[in-house]
Amino acid sequence: MSQAANAPKTAAGRAPVGAVPRDTILVIGGPGAGKTVWIARLLDALRTPTTLLNGRIPDGDTWISGPGSTTLQAEFGDLDTKRSNESIVAALEAKSWPVPTQDAVEHVVDFTLTGEGVRTPRRRLILVDLPGSALLAAFAPSNPSTLTIGWTVGNQLARTAAVVLLIDPVRATERSRESIDLANATVAMLEHLRASPEGRSIPVAIALSKCDRGYKTIMREGGVRQFAERHLGSVLEAVGSARVYVSSATRSRLVSPGYREPSTRRPVENLVEPMHFLLGTIDRIDAIRRRAALVMQAEAQRRGHPEPAAVPRRRPARIPAYAWAIVLAGALVLLGGLARKISNPQQPSGPSDVGSGAKESSR
Repeated sequence: MSQAANAPKTAAGRAPVGAVPRDTILVIGGPGAGKTVWIARLLDALRTPTTLLNGRIPDGDTWISGPGSTTLQAEFGDLDTKRSNESIVAALEAKSWPVPTQDAVEHVVDFTLTGEGVRTPRRRLILVDLPGSALLAAFAPSNPSTLTIGWTVGNQLARTAAVVLLIDPVRATERSRESIDLANATVAMLEHLRASPEGRSIPVAIALSKCDRGYKTIMREGGVRQFAERHLGSVLEAVGSARVYVSSATRSRLVSPGYREPSTRRPVENLVEPMHFLLGTIDRIDAIRRRAALVMQAEAQRRGHPEPAAVPRRRPARIPAYAWAIVLAGALVLLGGLARKISNPQQPSGPSDVGSGAKESSR
């Protein structure tokens, strides 16, 4: 059990947002949306490096090196994740569906994303398979237990760095009570996530799953955009910004009335692309946060250790203008008196002068 699971609960029964790192990619959807198969097939496909060009897996004849080219790979982060996913893939290859998930399952995965502009190539994240029953129990308006969000769901939301929302297009067109409750619970969860600190920056990928059967349903609406606007309007409004993908984790074949068996002969479609989009966005957001943290740290250091105050320099004393005027006037007066003495010479007077004059007259 992770340390976050042992953290103290808040009054609302939720993990305090910001108390744990955002290290989780939350995979949500209604019961039967295909979350367990989607995760297992994604990780199986990424066991070998997959090259993408501008976020898409190119055709075999396309030149895939140069600008816009990135490579994505995944490795199991622990033994439980490895055993769980390998058993699911083995069951699918044996034409058997996995057991439906009853509780949230965490898959520890080491993702490696390399290419132009990637700041953190290797990143350990947790893929959380959140069952639809847990989503309904936490957020369905008709459920009286939604006065508080359960600890498990609240803790996962506090750790969420990105969201994959799986929607079965066939079920999305239904107007049953279950589908309405599911849509309302999804909207409530997304609104709760967006309202959390930094929640507006969490990337969301919407995957229209099981499109080996649902593709015709989408095209009858005129395409992906028209389908999303008509049947997912409230979800798109709650999420604000998201990318929509038409994905297929596995094919299925009708073998008896009401039962379809899986087939893994064809490769997956649009499973790697949503994960590439989410990881790239997480990398860019982390880079922005690191730069902001460095700026705040430098500002805090500057405030905590201010620069020594500069010693003020003594300014030379300034003589007022009126003083200069008085000095100038006095100098003019002295010069004037000296000029008069030169123009009108007189005999000096005084004792010494009288004695010298007397001697001169007697001689």
